[in-house]
Amino acid sequence: MSTIATTVRISDRLQERYDKLAKATGRTRNYLMTEALERYVAREEWQFTQTQATLAKLEAGKLPLIPAEELMDRYLAEGRVTREGLDEADRRYDAHP
Repeated sequence: MSTIATTVRISDRLQERYDKLAKATGRTRNYLMTEALERYVAREEWQFTQTQATLAKLEAGKLPLIPAEELMDRYLAEGRVTREGLDEADRRYDAHP
């Protein structure tokens, strides 16, 4: 596979961290940065694909919907959230209906 050169500006601190990791692992800084970019792009592509698929199911009426109150009641009963946590989220983010 061919490669091309590109320029990315990073902080001095991040470069120091890459250099330290490169030395510790016996890899080059370029290898580590390329690996990080590959993983990031793969994750973002996956998330985008999954979001598009979910939206398509939603628009086609093929995705079961659970009302927020029913979901919160279920999570409260299962102990997955607390009333205090929901109240805090409501205060911070106006997130709870």
